[in-house]
Amino acid sequence: MATPLGHALAGLSIACLIRRPREVSSPRWLAFSVVAANLADADFILGFLIGDINRFHQLFSHTFLAACLFGAAIALTAPSWRLSLGSRRLWLVSAGLYASHLALDFLTRDQRAPFGQFLFWPLWPEALISSWTPFGGIKHGVPGDSILEFVENLFSVQNLWVLALEFAVLGPFFGLACLAAARRDAWMKIATRSGAQAEREGF
Repeated sequence: MATPLGHALAGLSIACLIRRPREVSSPRWLAFSVVAANLADADFILGFLIGDINRFHQLFSHTFLAACLFGAAIALTAPSWRLSLGSRRLWLVSAGLYASHLALDFLTRDQRAPFGQFLFWPLWPEALISSWTPFGGIKHGVPGDSILEFVENLFSVQNLWVLALEFAVLGPFFGLACLAAARRDAWMKIATRSGAQAEREGF
């Protein structure tokens, strides 16, 4: 699995590329993007509650069905004005941000069996992972480990290297996404001013 930093950078990159200009400075929109991109790993919470933190990891929460259900839940329960999005677009954006987690994990080395995610469950009940995994997976233990063992694995030297690699690869990608969004917004402002001027001049 990738780290929360990697997932956050991926989510923020997507948020920059698909947002509308008025959403650029919305802390609510950016926070939602980070949470949605990391939400699949909430399965650790269920494991924590029963004292086996790895027990449910990479099961149902790491499926496209979960991404679709998350998008539908957000679209149905959250007033669209909170994120400056219509309900249909809110569904697509929410599901897409959630699915970015699955995409990044698909490209990440898995440290334990079953290797990969059950992406198409229940239609295709097999774990899938890319044959090309440029990102190193973080070390977090296996089912049956205690909470202390989980924490010891989490703060290992290996995981520091994983963080550094994700920042080196996804950090510039996030920067390019911000730059592309800024250029798009600038062109939109120019086009809007040109249209308004032409309308005033009677064209």
